[in-house]
Order: sequence, then C-alpha cells, then structure tokens
Amino acid sequence: MASFPFFRRSFALVPALRQGTKTRDLLAGTPLVLIYAFNANNKVRALIEANWLIRQGHNLKITGEYYDPNRNVSNDQRTRWSLVYEYTPIQFLQLRGGVRYSDGIPQLESEHTRVYFIQLHGYF
Repeated sequence: MASFPFFRRSFALVPALRQGTKTRDLLAGTPLVLIYAFNANNKVRALIEANWLIRQGHNLKITGEYYDPNRNVSNDQRTRWSLVYEYTPIQFLQLRGGVRYSDGIPQLESEHTRVYFIQLHGYF
C-alpha cells in the first residue's frame, strides 16, 4: 500500500451521546461529521456536514467545505455551502433538491456562484 502524507495528518470527529450506561452514536439519527486535513504542500481541506432525518424517507443535509491550495498565498481559498433536501419514496430511488453557494478567489467572478439543483438518483 502506498504512503500518502495527506492521510497522516487528517482526522474526523464523529460525536456520540452518553445516556446512562449506553453510548449512542449520533450517526444513527443526527450525524455531525467534521473532517480537517492538511499535508506537507501547505494545502488545507475541511468539511463539516450535518444530517437531520426529519422522518422516514425525508432528510435535510447542511454541508460546509473549505479548501486552501496553498496557505502561503493569500486570498486563494475557496468555500462552499450546501443545503440539500433528500426524499427517498421507495428503496433505490432518491430525489434531491437544494442550493449550493460557492465563494472563491476575489478576482474571478466565476467562483462566486449560487446554484439551485434537482437531482434524481436511481441505485441498482
């Protein structure tokens, strides 16, 4: 297996809730995942995601992403925020709709976008 410096300095935070003598993993209901990673090339990546199972087949997802390709260069970082509603009416079929806001390098207007989308996913 190859050695990747990126994986040596990354971590993930998966919260759990202590209830009496039982520990309940929050991934079962309302997960909050935080991943932060950097490597020797001064790159920084971060992701935070929260999922809320409103009821069976209905899920709300909020995601924040951060990427800095070179920490030594100012104003080259990019952020992206997403709010997505997922509807799963039957097994192996999912309808997703949401909005994604991207913010990047100040000089490039194309990196400052707001995208609305609807997706249909079929799993087989």
